[in-house]
Formats: sequence, structure tokens, C-alpha cells
Amino acid sequence: MPTDTFRRFVDVLAESLDEAPSPDGLAARLHLSRFHVDRLVRSAAGETPAALRRRVLLERAAHRLLTTDDEVLAVALDAGFDSHEGFTRAFGRAYGVPPSRWRTQATGYRLGPPVFSYGGLLAHVLTFAAHRRTLVCGALWSAGITDLGAGDPRELVSRPG
Repeated sequence: MPTDTFRRFVDVLAESLDEAPSPDGLAARLHLSRFHVDRLVRSAAGETPAALRRRVLLERAAHRLLTTDDEVLAVALDAGFDSHEGFTRAFGRAYGVPPSRWRTQATGYRLGPPVFSYGGLLAHVLTFAAHRRTLVCGALWSAGITDLGAGDPRELVSRPG
């Protein structure tokens, strides 16, 4: 996928993250067909535009749970979920623990400051690696391995070898 088209997609996604646009609406903003956008985004990001949007919303919610005292329901509603139960199920599938436990247990493997934001897409450049790293850290934490230093996310990506 040409970089500029994917960059345009990310820009449109960032601008409309809280609006819950339809897939056809996202495609129309890019002046492309929905089929073309789905195919291009899947080839560049490895997932559909809808799955990418949901994952980014969950990542933003996970970050908000760690950095604020907002109620889980408020975070769920802001992430586009209609209920606490739906958010808890989706969050548990993505992170391996319910949101309330994430607040108390995630401290051992938070991605440390600085937190990068691009139009609400937290650390989007690192999203794929950070998400997989978070899942691995969650599994290790569940197994009782708690001395997981997070470090600077820029070093994790830029380290050679």
C-alpha cells in the first residue's frame, strides 16, 4: 500500500476516532471504495479498518485506565462500548485480564513515559509491537513473573539486532 494512502487513512481514523464512522464513511473520506480501503489497510496493517479502530480504542482505554481514576464504565463508554459487560469481555480478550485488574496489575509492564500521541492514537508507530509485547507481559505476569521492566518504547523498537 502506498505510504501516503495509509497515512491518509490513519489521519482520517485519528480525526474520527470518537465519531464511530461507518466503514463506508471512512472510505468516502478517502475517496476510495470500501473494498479498496479494506484491502489496502489489511495489506499494510494486517487487519481490517474496523479491527484496527477497535484495537486502537482498546489501547487508548487501557492507557486511560492506568493514567486516570475514571470509572471503568466511563472509559468503556468513551471507547465506544454500549455496556460495561461488552467492554469487559473485549478488554479481557485483548489484554488477558478484566479492566479493573488491569489497573492494579499492569504497573509492572507499563510502557513508560513519554507517551506518544498522534490524534488520539497512542504510540501508533509502536502499536503492533507494543500490543504483542503487552500480551506476552500479561502472560508472564499471570505466571508469577513480575519483575518486568518496561523501559523506553523508543529503545525497544530502535535497538539493533
